[in-house]
Amino acid sequence: MLRKIINLKDKGLSRLLGALFKLKLGELAEVLECKIDSSAKSLTLSILPAGEKEPIELWVDNYEFVSENGVEFIRLKGIRASRAWIDMLISQLFNEKFPDGKIEIPDGKLLGMIKAVT
Repeated sequence: MLRKIINLKDKGLSRLLGALFKLKLGELAEVLECKIDSSAKSLTLSILPAGEKEPIELWVDNYEFVSENGVEFIRLKGIRASRAWIDMLISQLFNEKFPDGKIEIPDGKLLGMIKAVT
């Protein structure tokens, strides 16, 4: 029974974070799927970059929700990609754009639903 509840929570959170990543990626890529494993605090993201024919898989070894000065973030650690050049971009650019691996969760309905699920 507990496993079913956790699975439902993970599915709900997966959809919400998929919407967040879609918002953050904008026209750069289409979010095809987001899968959360809340017990391992990991996630998998499948995206289709603009102009590409094949999706790219991203794996996040650890995520956590943090709040700083009234602003909510999701912190991503240990990000890997199914393509080597994306791995290089992540290591070079992701940390510049998102210091400490933190992506701001905009205030509003999405944040409210994420808080309700977590």
